[in-house]
Amino acid sequence: MTLDLTEEQLELAGMLRAILGQRSDGTAIRRAVESAEGFDAGLWSFLCDEIGIASLAIPEEFGGAGFTLLESQVALEELGYALAPSPYLGSVGIAAQAVLASGDTDAAERLLPAIAAGESLAALAWAAPDGRWNPEGIGVEASAADAWTLNGNVPFVLEGASADILLVIAGTPAGPGCSKSPTPPQ
Repeated sequence: MTLDLTEEQLELAGMLRAILGQRSDGTAIRRAVESAEGFDAGLWSFLCDEIGIASLAIPEEFGGAGFTLLESQVALEELGYALAPSPYLGSVGIAAQAVLASGDTDAAERLLPAIAAGESLAALAWAAPDGRWNPEGIGVEASAADAWTLNGNVPFVLEGASADILLVIAGTPAGPGCSKSPTPPQ
């Protein structure tokens, strides 16, 4: 299957390639990978502030630019081409899309504007202890009292060490779920 990119999508790709070509050479990549964050925070801020990279596939009603996932794929391709260590896939491509897919408007209104602005990084903890998705073998259990309590282990949380928004799929009495609600649903 061949995709013909629009003029705007080609412009986005060219702009990202030029920026990453200047700011993501081998030395910069090694320095970023060895940093506490594991990515170049300055480059990430620049991409968010000047290009709006984190807002591409987040709807305008939630603080995003309202483009499609295709623009996000263009961004991912350019980040990958440059081998630029970036929180884009974990925060925007996975966690933000999980919030959107949940259909939880309240969560989207609370979480997505900061992700779209690049002010917050998000991570989705979804894997079972064996590293695979298995609804019957979820490694975290949620118990409800006055607030949710999580107990368990999730391996391989992309952006987990840097995230200030952590979404966790946990086993509940009603089955697997993910809630950022401070109190259990009634």
